[in-house]
Amino acid sequence: AQNMDTPAHSASCAAWGRRVIDRVTHGRFDLVVMSDRVSVSAVGHDLASSLPLYEQGYEKVLRAFSAAHVPVAVIRDTPAPGDGGVHSVPDCLAAHPDHYDACAGPRSAWVPADPTVAAVRQVADPHQSVIDLTNLICAPTTCAAAVGQVPVYFDGSHLTGTYARTLAPYLAPRLAAVLKS
Repeated sequence: AQNMDTPAHSASCAAWGRRVIDRVTHGRFDLVVMSDRVSVSAVGHDLASSLPLYEQGYEKVLRAFSAAHVPVAVIRDTPAPGDGGVHSVPDCLAAHPDHYDACAGPRSAWVPADPTVAAVRQVADPHQSVIDLTNLICAPTTCAAAVGQVPVYFDGSHLTGTYARTLAPYLAPRLAAVLKS
């Protein structure tokens, strides 16, 4: 269970997850789209030691979906500037209006571990795919705070609506491909 603000909320979150698995495996869904942002540790663990536990949990979920023949698209978590020290991208961009590169950060710090991606690889079901849009935000070593004068983030981890819409033409065909698989 995730370490929420109260033990009751942690238990409630776990129960909600079990209900979702039951409904999805017994429903008639064309596609399940999943994503995750690991920002809360598992009960009794720090964030780093929680990642293998979350991977195991996602693997169980994905195996249940696989057994129910439900196709899954996992969208890899987006880079997070807050993880690399830029906690407010808009403030940084405002402070550097002629040099947005000052607000960029190292890919190694901004791209978080994603247990859903590892779980998809472990399950190895051809009807479960990872969609990774990281290269539309990051170069090989650096992640951008703005692309083509469009701010990528509205805080330290969430994409702006405008930038998210620029990703749609890249996301749509990948989702369609998973539906066809």
